[in-house]
Amino acid sequence: METNPVDLLMWVGTQYTVSEFIREAKRMGVSKRISKTSIPEGIVSGKSKLLIKHRHAIVNSPRLDELADQAGLRLRMPDDMLKLTIALEDLRDFNHQEYFQEWQILVKDFEITWSPGVIGYTTITGVQYVAKPTEQGLPEDLAHMDDLIEPVRIIPEGTDLSQLADLDPDRFEVVVEE
Repeated sequence: METNPVDLLMWVGTQYTVSEFIREAKRMGVSKRISKTSIPEGIVSGKSKLLIKHRHAIVNSPRLDELADQAGLRLRMPDDMLKLTIALEDLRDFNHQEYFQEWQILVKDFEITWSPGVIGYTTITGVQYVAKPTEQGLPEDLAHMDDLIEPVRIIPEGTDLSQLADLDPDRFEVVVEE
């Protein structure tokens, strides 16, 4: 009997706006560093989802429809709230004092607050374990997940790669750190 794959939830830190995170995720993909003891059983590569949540994902206002109307949105599709959130962020972050003042007026006049919500998801395609210099693959406590977890070795930029002859290319992906 096949079990349902486990899905995970990841919070985006508030040091990133929703739009900053989305732009970076589109450009570089999504990764999250976690402890090897925090990898849950049941992740299935290509099937498990990573839901991405942000503290300022949902715009709240007693005049939400009017606010959305001003932004040219109808709030009928699930991604319309995300578009409104990003439009407000862009107005706030635009490098011009006049736009920032307009954002402040909108927030006050429309009594805008923000709530946490899911801003998107991605399919988990794998997990990488950063191997210690002395390790020749996955540690024993992760060996049972070798169909999911790929060991990698982080090599500082400028390292003479010819000195890495001990790395078996069938067991490691080498990632050069910039």
